[in-house]
Amino acid sequence: MRLGFCTFLGHKYTEWHYSDEHTCVESKECMRCHHRKCREGVHIFGELSYEYEFNCKQTKTCIRCGTKTSRTLHTFGEWQIEEYKSFNKYRICTRCGLTEYL
Repeated sequence: MRLGFCTFLGHKYTEWHYSDEHTCVESKECMRCHHRKCREGVHIFGELSYEYEFNCKQTKTCIRCGTKTSRTLHTFGEWQIEEYKSFNKYRICTRCGLTEYL
């Protein structure tokens, strides 16, 4: 009987809430027939930090579910001119030693 009621009038859902304290999945449930909907919630990320001392990869972790994201952020020095080859400009990352040419 309840399923027919929701089919005719539509579901009456509760508010979105996190299913578990260790996940970022939100759910809501119909108060009549208990039909459930889920969606990806918002991650709560901590601070970015370098993985290793001589590496430029930074990661941050979601405090709730443990999902990690990363980026690479080099720390380049001043532009220098390569006089003995082709007069190209270059700079070197002080963390990992990567050379970038202009």
